[in-house]
Amino acid sequence: MIDKHRNELEKLPDEIKHEINKCMEIYEELESYDQGDLDINTLQKRLEDILDKYEI
Repeated sequence: MIDKHRNELEKLPDEIKHEINKCMEIYEELESYDQGDLDINTLQKRLEDILDKYEI
């Protein structure tokens, strides 16, 4: 969905793009956990790092 609508999404305000990027990173980590690539402790650390990274 993101690639299909990239040009339109680029027109969104920076704050919204910022939140979309944060959500996408979180989603990717949750997918890795769901596939068994991460344990719960690693998932927690990565999610904390993402939240710290996107603090305004």
